[in-house]
Amino acid sequence: MISKPAYSVFLNMFTTRADRFCTTGYSSARSISQQFDLVRKLENISAVDVVAFSDEDLQVVSKELARGDIQLASVLPDITCDPIYQHGAFTAPDPRIRRKAIEKVCRCMDFAAAHGCNSVTIWPGQDGYDYLFQSNYLEVYSMLQAGLEECASYRGDVTLHIEYKPYEPRTHSYLDSCTSVLALLQSMGKENMGVVIDFGHTLMSNRSPAEAVALCHAHGVDRLHLHLNDSYAHMDDDLIPGTTHTLYYLEFFYWLRHLGYKGFITFDQFPYREDAVEAVTEARRWLDILWDRVTRMDEEEVQAILRRRDGIAASRLMRDVLFGA
Repeated sequence: MISKPAYSVFLNMFTTRADRFCTTGYSSARSISQQFDLVRKLENISAVDVVAFSDEDLQVVSKELARGDIQLASVLPDITCDPIYQHGAFTAPDPRIRRKAIEKVCRCMDFAAAHGCNSVTIWPGQDGYDYLFQSNYLEVYSMLQAGLEECASYRGDVTLHIEYKPYEPRTHSYLDSCTSVLALLQSMGKENMGVVIDFGHTLMSNRSPAEAVALCHAHGVDRLHLHLNDSYAHMDDDLIPGTTHTLYYLEFFYWLRHLGYKGFITFDQFPYREDAVEAVTEARRWLDILWDRVTRMDEEEVQAILRRRDGIAASRLMRDVLFGA
C-alpha cells in the first residue's frame, strides 16, 4: 500500500469565478503567472492541472513550468466553455467543429508530453442534449467513439482520461456515469484511455466514489485521474473536500489504498467567495487527516466486514476510525 498520493490543484482556481448570478466574477481576475505564484505558496502541493483555453495560454504555462518547481499533472483542453462548442464538441452537427475539437485535444497531448506529463483530461461537457427528440443517440455515440478513438491513436504515450458527469451544462450528458465511460472504453479497446473520477460528479448520480474506483478496476481500467471536492449531491458545488461527505471519503481512500492507486489527487474546487489559497490549504488538511485515519484501519477486519456484508460492523468501523469510540 502507498503512503499517500501526490497532490495537484487546478490552476484556474486562483483567478476569479463567475456564475450565472454574478457574471463578472466574485473577485479580481489574475494572470496565469499570478496564478502560478499563488500555487507556489501552497504547502505539499507541487503540481497543477491546467485548462487549455487557448494556445496562447499554454505558451505562458510553458514558461512557468520551465522554472522547474511545479509539475504538470494533467492538461484539460477546453471543449466546453468556448461557445463554438455549444451544440457539442465530438458530437457537434458541424464536422468542422468536430475536427477542431479533435485537433485541440491532439495539441494538448503534444503539450503534455513535451512537459513530462502523460495525462490529458477530456470533459465533453457540451456533448449532451436538453430536449427529447433533440438527439440521434446512435449517431452521437458513434461520433463520440470516432473522435476519441482518433485522439487516442494520435500518440500512445499520453493517456486520455475521460470525465463523466450526469448533467450540467446540458440537462443530460452522453457520458453521464462511470459505467457509460467504461462501456465506451471497452468498445474501443485503446490501452491509453482511462477514467476521471470526480468526487462531486459521482455524488450527483447518488453513487459512492469508492464504488467507481472498484468498478474501474473490475473492468480492467486502472488508468485513473482523480478530481476531489465535495457537494450536497444535487449540483456540482465543488466545495472543500471532506466537509459534507466525510464518511464517503473514508471508503474512497480505503479503496484507493487497497488497489494501490499511485496517481495524483487533484483539488477541483470553486472557491467563489473564499480565498483560494486558504480553501486549498483547508482541503489538504481535511484529506491529510482522513487519509491518516484510513491508514489505521485493520485490513483483515475490513475484509471480514465486507465478506459478511455486516452493516452494524461497518457503522462501528467508521465511528471508531473517526472518533476512536
